[in-house]
Amino acid sequence: GTAAPRAQARMPRQQLLAAAVFAFIGGLPRADAQPAVADFVLQVPAGPTEPGFEVLASRANAVPLPHADSSSGNGLSGTELQLVVADPADGCRDVQIPAGMIVPGAPPFALLVARGGCNFGDKVAAAIRAGATLVAVYNTLGAAYVNVSSSYALTDPCSVDCGQATFQVHAAGDMASPVATAQRLGAFSQLCGGADTCASGECAVAGVLDSDVVSSGDALKVCCLPDEPMVMNLGEQYTMEDMIPAVYVRRSDADSLLAAAARGSRVHASERARMAVDPSVLCIWALGVFAVVTATWLATAKERAHAALHAAASHKAAGWAEPGRTPAASDSNEEDTLDLTAGHALAFVVVASISLVAMFVLLQLGMFWVIRVIQIFFCLGCITAIFQFGSFPAVHALQPRLFTHAQIMHTESCGTITAADLIAVALAVGLVTWYYVCRHASYAWVLQDLMALAMCALFLKTVRLPSVRVAAVLLCVFFVYDVFMVFISPLIFKKSVMVEVATAGAAGNARTSVSDGGRTCVHIEGERMPVLFMLPRFDFGGGYSMLGLGDVVMPGLLVCFALRYDLLTRGAPRAPCGMCIDSTGRGGVQSCAPWYFAVVSVGYAVGLMLALLANLFGLTFNGVRGQPALLYLVPCTLLPVIGAAFRRGELARMWSGEALDEGGDHVEEGGAGSAAEGTRLPERWVDASETPPSASVAGAGNGRGGAAGEARARSGGAGGGGTAPTPSTLSGRAPLLDSSGH
Repeated sequence: GTAAPRAQARMPRQQLLAAAVFAFIGGLPRADAQPAVADFVLQVPAGPTEPGFEVLASRANAVPLPHADSSSGNGLSGTELQLVVADPADGCRDVQIPAGMIVPGAPPFALLVARGGCNFGDKVAAAIRAGATLVAVYNTLGAAYVNVSSSYALTDPCSVDCGQATFQVHAAGDMASPVATAQRLGAFSQLCGGADTCASGECAVAGVLDSDVVSSGDALKVCCLPDEPMVMNLGEQYTMEDMIPAVYVRRSDADSLLAAAARGSRVHASERARMAVDPSVLCIWALGVFAVVTATWLATAKERAHAALHAAASHKAAGWAEPGRTPAASDSNEEDTLDLTAGHALAFVVVASISLVAMFVLLQLGMFWVIRVIQIFFCLGCITAIFQFGSFPAVHALQPRLFTHAQIMHTESCGTITAADLIAVALAVGLVTWYYVCRHASYAWVLQDLMALAMCALFLKTVRLPSVRVAAVLLCVFFVYDVFMVFISPLIFKKSVMVEVATAGAAGNARTSVSDGGRTCVHIEGERMPVLFMLPRFDFGGGYSMLGLGDVVMPGLLVCFALRYDLLTRGAPRAPCGMCIDSTGRGGVQSCAPWYFAVVSVGYAVGLMLALLANLFGLTFNGVRGQPALLYLVPCTLLPVIGAAFRRGELARMWSGEALDEGGDHVEEGGAGSAAEGTRLPERWVDASETPPSASVAGAGNGRGGAAGEARARSGGAGGGGTAPTPSTLSGRAPLLDSSGH
């Protein structure tokens, strides 16, 4: 046989603790809402000579439009309204409406109001007094300035984004000159109009205060003036009954609407249709199921290798081995693992609760640095996870000679370090660094999901459930924990603690900061919690569908337990037909398929789908947007495995963990054997023909590397693949073999 890869570095206990704490921060499947979304549609039908067009606006309130079907036969849907331009244009005083619009039987109308002059609430109030059905506030260049006719100063220093485009110009005369005013109203189009990086094609002066004196020829810094959707703050002086729908229209669409109003056109107003079911919901469900199954499969590599080793040895003894094929040795180095107890389960939920509430309080106090700390710890843990499950196996598969012919040094703590180790570590560090530097990029969710998958596998490999009893305690306490932190916590903290932390609170939104007396503006990107699986939504609203790592690793512990139980009591999943382990001790042929693993995996898929459906249909408590996924995952995984074990008569052994103890002892004996030791097969091997010809199986110890196995092979042993054992004829079932192979 071929020598196995050198054992990978042991995970430090500090990373074990970090993985435990951050995995339990959890999360829930929900959509991360964007601060402003173009969710309203204004459609203007085509005229005799003018084409029709559509304008997307953003709503400022949830007041519904009165329903009115289109009667013009143009096929447009929504409420048909007459377009009326406010007089005065800013709508800050009583609006004058044309006489024909206020007579009985006149059609409802939408009032177009220019931004600036007063707050948005006053504009809506004036539109209500004028009898408007809808008010559309359109943005203007003049509204960006304190006084467009006398100053370069902006009302909001952060309204320009110098990260998109920056130019240097010279002031044209004093600020109040007609030339300077025309320069401002022209949005410096001679510079910004041809800038690909400035989407709006409009610019304004940055870093100038209203008190500054600007003279002709002075150098000015000009930056891009974005034209993005905005949610207007209407204040709280009016109730929903007093309000009318209010929408915000971008500068680029204002001229088209004003021209349509001048022609006497009408507009069809409606809410923008959303997808009934966003495909990202199905994608996040598939990703969650894939993550828990894949992480479990990776975490049980040792058990799968030993099960295949024992199965191949017994089949070879029975004369069924394929020529030239011998079981490969597997890693048997001692691992830094933690077998949970009921006390550990209670301690974990206490640590998780304290950590979650502490992060919630810090976020509410504006201490957003806590997000950066979590990101750093997550990245450090991911370096180990990616090394173990990604870069190290990949380097070994591509260049196996680097493990034997490129040794660099030897240390007591890490053993022999080869070039392959350094290359694998460099790849892991490079991937994690790429994610951290580009975490705000549009593709960053792909890197985050890959790292989260590796982190789940590392956690499931490190933290183990010894019995169904401990699994029941652990899952039940976290069932209560998840429900409380999502649904009940708003009664105490006024907000859902889990939702706030999962979405990073206010730190999750992009924001600005003004310094240097208002001259300098810093745009700060929104941060995200890294302990999440994320997929972008397909709907126009954007955002992400999310699934917390806690909703993967908590049920994943039970899935991992089920697969380990299957492997240690029934043998390798691909064992030849007729050879498997009779774990009940009653005799008869048992299925070699991973039965309990399949049961729990299907239960997880059903539970996660129920959680997503509950979120889709808006089932909630205390108005929380989101679902505690463990509310559905715990009963859908724990109850099926208990029921299946009871039906098969194995509940007592699974509840106590007796079967895993016996199987684990056999694995240790077979994995650490020497040249004189044989392999002890777990429990009993059953041959469908009831005439297994094997009475002796040579040892299959893999040692600590490839050299010891090769030495044993040369001396006649089976370390790393040896000679076929000598068969003998037995009747009935093969007995339990002792360590000498008899």
